[in-house]
Amino acid sequence: MKVATPYSFQTEEALRTIGAGIRTARLRRGESTALAAQRTGVTRNTWARLEDGSPGVATGLLIEALLVYGFDRQVFALASPEADELGNRLDRQRLPKKGTSRAKV
Repeated sequence: MKVATPYSFQTEEALRTIGAGIRTARLRRGESTALAAQRTGVTRNTWARLEDGSPGVATGLLIEALLVYGFDRQVFALASPEADELGNRLDRQRLPKKGTSRAKV
């Protein structure tokens, strides 16, 4: 029996927002759910779950749909090391301070 993973409200809201954005992109192009599903190699039911923001949809399908509808710049910016402000700040704190000497004179 499959056990549902409890996702945070933010995760669920993000998935619904992304699904709605994909739906809007599809509708702007005048495409049916059947065509969108065919383009990504899934059933219409699975495509509908993607657009509804279901957390059970495969990550690969989500990325494929985003790429099919032209969100490639945003996809490749996801988890960019440059956008990791906290990680970058922690890295800078670990660097040795310039102009200081550890040698005793």
